[in-house]
Order: sequence, then structure tokens, then C-alpha cells
Amino acid sequence: MKRVGLLGGTFDPVHYGHLDLAGKAMEEFGLAKVLLLPTASPPHKKNDTIVSFEHRAEMIRLAIKNDARFALLEIESNIPAPNYTIDTLSLLLQKSETDKEFIFIIGIDAFLDIHLWKNHEHVLSTIHFIVAARSGYRRDELLDYLKLLKYKKNGNHWYNDASLKKIYYLDCDITAVSSSEIRQKLATGESLEKDVPARVRRYISHYNLYGSGEKKDKK
Repeated sequence: MKRVGLLGGTFDPVHYGHLDLAGKAMEEFGLAKVLLLPTASPPHKKNDTIVSFEHRAEMIRLAIKNDARFALLEIESNIPAPNYTIDTLSLLLQKSETDKEFIFIIGIDAFLDIHLWKNHEHVLSTIHFIVAARSGYRRDELLDYLKLLKYKKNGNHWYNDASLKKIYYLDCDITAVSSSEIRQKLATGESLEKDVPARVRRYISHYNLYGSGEKKDKK
């Protein structure tokens, strides 16, 4: 059975931190591919504060061009707003081939808030997780949280007796950059050479995304 990673997020914009996380998760856990899954209408953000789904999806497409490890998954463009993870997973599993086992890749900071997600228990019983280390968060915090969620340690992972779903921990250094930092740099005219692939930088410039001028519509 093929193990396929899912890396979700707003990707506003996509950056080297996303690609680094996807690549290291793939290498560490033997994933066949990682699907980058942009959310169309995140429930925790107002749509007028993020660029359009079409722009964000196109930036991902440019960032992973010619890299066979990754693929863009635009499934949320067909789901009514707002987009909740459980709804996305349900649709994905309905449409997917039976020889694929999906693993959701997520930072420890986001995972520690999973109890706030819609139907979080259903989410945890639907898919495996890879939880990645983040600066400022201790592994012990994750261990205590997993105990509350009724997970048990078993070798290199934790599992739940009821769902048999597993939680893996990815302990490695990930490129330290965030989309909010990139937007801030764009506002102040700082270089993004070390943060964002060249194709994405050119796209942002062409459509004046995140700038103070008038944005062009994507054709």
C-alpha cells in the first residue's frame, strides 16, 4: 500500500518551509508522494484577508514544477465554504484509490489545537498524522497531549486502540520561515530569495500580490 502525505494550509504564499517539511516527512517515513492541499475558505480566516484560491494554487504549482515528489491537490475548490478538514478528508477518501494510505503532515503548534477542530475525534479516527517539531514547542507537550487523546506509545509511533490510527513525530530542523513573515517582508521591500522559489517570486511580482498597488486578476 502506498503511503501518501497530505500537507494542508493556506499557503499564502507557499515557501521553502512548506517544501522542506514535505520533503523531510517524505524521506523520514517513506512516503510515495506528498500532496500539497491549499484550503479554499479557511474557517479561522476572513476570505478578504487572503489572496484568491486560484492565485495560491498557481503559486504551489510553480513551486513544485518538475519535482516529482510533490503534487497539488485542489479538492477544496469543490467543497462549500467554510472548509473543514473532516469534510475534505471524507471527500478525498471517497475519490481515492484503495491502495493509498494517507498521512496528514502538521506542525506541533497546530496539532496541539486539534481539539478545537470540527469533529476532531472523527478526524483522528480517519487518518494517520506526522507531527513535526517547531521552535518553542517541547516534545513533552506532545506526549502529554497524546495521553489526553488516549494514544499509547508503540515503537516509533503512538496509536489509539479504538481507531488504530497512528501518530508519528518528525524531529528535525525545518526551514524557519512563515507566510506572515514573507508578507511582512514584501510590505517593507525585503528580499525573498532565501524564502520563496524564484518562479513564485516572479508570479507575486507580476500580479502585485501582497503589495499596496492594484492587484491584477489571474487569467
